[in-house]
Amino acid sequence: MSEERDKVALTPSIGHFYAWPLVLVTCADEASKPNIITLGASSSCSARPPTIGIAVAPARYSHHLIAERGEFGVNIPRAADLEKVDLCGCISGRDHDKFAETGFTAIPGAVIAVPLIAECPVNLECRLLHTANLGSHDWFIGEIVAARADADLVDTQGRVDSEKVSGLFSWWGRYCAPGQKLSEWGFAGRQ
Repeated sequence: MSEERDKVALTPSIGHFYAWPLVLVTCADEASKPNIITLGASSSCSARPPTIGIAVAPARYSHHLIAERGEFGVNIPRAADLEKVDLCGCISGRDHDKFAETGFTAIPGAVIAVPLIAECPVNLECRLLHTANLGSHDWFIGEIVAARADADLVDTQGRVDSEKVSGLFSWWGRYCAPGQKLSEWGFAGRQ
């Protein structure tokens, strides 16, 4: 029989869920002026086709850019760029050139007409497939149509070494970095 634990009732909130990976989403207006938005709500959605989802509040400047353009970049930043990541989430692209203010370098996408961020070790190019209106945020689901990573991060099987990326997470208004690798998937079944 398992040990009983004391539990405390909490107000329902997405904040109780696990830490969210922080991503820098790039988009552009009709004149191709680029923008960056820091998002703390993103997730993989499907393996085939490869899709990811991002949550963007309709009031955000980037929301209409993504909805109108139908494409966006998902750039995975390093913990070393935390100050720039935070700044991109604190100022609006309506009034600021976030590439200029952070010093991030815009590089062209291979497939989409939205720039990516050179300093981010992983860049995913997405075409918008679906938009779900869910309340405070819309969930944009994009198909990954191109992906690239810094060469020194990719192993012989074509996988990105997550420990070398040193990504960022957000939980309860705090920034976190992932810990050490614990094991590969399926380790218990192989024992």
